[in-house]
Amino acid sequence: MLLIAVAFSFTGCNNDDDTDYEQEYADYQKQILEQFGKDTVIIKQYLVDHQLTATKHNSGIYYIIDEPGNEYHPNDYSLVEVKYCGFLTDSTVFAQTQGDETFSSLLYDLIGGWRIGLPLIGKGGKILLFLPSYYAYGSYDNGNIKANSVIIFDIELVDFE
Repeated sequence: MLLIAVAFSFTGCNNDDDTDYEQEYADYQKQILEQFGKDTVIIKQYLVDHQLTATKHNSGIYYIIDEPGNEYHPNDYSLVEVKYCGFLTDSTVFAQTQGDETFSSLLYDLIGGWRIGLPLIGKGGKILLFLPSYYAYGSYDNGNIKANSVIIFDIELVDFE
């Protein structure tokens, strides 16, 4: 009898915990969607202000392919080597490679926007990515990048393996 009572008490606790978790998760999803909408407005306005025409990916990022590169494209497991410049919508550069310097990483270790954008070009390709904060650094400050910032990356895919 005691075992049954203990089992019911745990089940009751789990339901309350599940309800709290479900509400927290629903609130979090709502915040993400609201921020995504705000970011999309910022990106669209940036494109208009700079007279740029970008393609909208089904993920919600925008991109402009300056050079498509060759027919071989990286995947999530590729070690990519890039030259890049990352900046905010106010043109503040927050990171970049210098001269012949390159940056290398496994694609799956990079932010979501790069994981979506880099496979759109081949070796030697160049792409301009306009990333809602969800696909960049999200709702956290990252160095001199404020939380929920739209990020723009100008990337050249030098090589990958």
